[in-house]
Amino acid sequence: LGRKGIFSPCVKIGLMVQKAYTGFSGRQLVEHLNGNIHYQMFCGVMIVPSSPVTNYKIVSIIRNEIVSLLDIYSLQKVLASHGNLILRTFTCVTDATCYESHMRFSTDMKLLWESLECLSSISAGIAVIWS
Repeated sequence: LGRKGIFSPCVKIGLMVQKAYTGFSGRQLVEHLNGNIHYQMFCGVMIVPSSPVTNYKIVSIIRNEIVSLLDIYSLQKVLASHGNLILRTFTCVTDATCYESHMRFSTDMKLLWESLECLSSISAGIAVIWS
């Protein structure tokens, strides 16, 4: 139902392979897809330079779509049936994408500020003890 998608299933799988291979964010991957003919050829899509993909969330949307269609238990059964020898000697791992939230990146100024806050709280505690 609804409008036909601009990307075929092959293009979507190609994008997910590129994302895993490059480690790019969704925005970076879309920028490279718009400007790099090799990325387009790998996915089997041709993006006209005059009308590039502007929805940077398309990568997350595709990933969510694939996850909703993926039956992980059937995948594990297929992997187990085709790789009995491998599974006996190695570990088979399936990946689930996780995103950290409320994550901050330390900078010199943040570390300096936090150390000053820590020192001021320690000195306030010492002042209370001595008084």
